[in-house]
Amino acid sequence: MRRKAVKPRYDRRLLVDAVLFAVRGGVSWRTLPKEFPPWQNVYATFWRWSRQGVFETMYDRLRAMARERAGKPVEPTAAILDVQSTRTPPQGGPKGEDAAPEPPVGSATRSR
Repeated sequence: MRRKAVKPRYDRRLLVDAVLFAVRGGVSWRTLPKEFPPWQNVYATFWRWSRQGVFETMYDRLRAMARERAGKPVEPTAAILDVQSTRTPPQGGPKGEDAAPEPPVGSATRSR
C-alpha cells in the first residue's frame, strides 16, 4: 500500500539557504535569522541530509557541471598530492624526549 505524499512544511530552497548560512557564517543554529524556518527544523534537516550523503552528492554534481562547462572531462584524470598535507608518523617515536632529563628520585632539585 502506497503512502500519500505529504507536502513539505518548508520550501527546500529555504532550508538549503538556512543550512548554508549557518555553516558558512559559523553561527549557532539557534541564532538563525527569523526569515528562515525554525532552527530545530533546519538542524534536523542538516543532520538527516548529512547521514544520507546529500551534501557529497550535491558537491559531486556541482563539480561535474563546472568541469563540463570548462570543457574538461567530468571525472578528473589525475590527482596531485602535496607532501605537506599527508600524515606522517610523529618524530621521535611514540614518546618524545625532553632536552633536560628528569633528576633522579630523592634529588633535592626534583619538583613536587
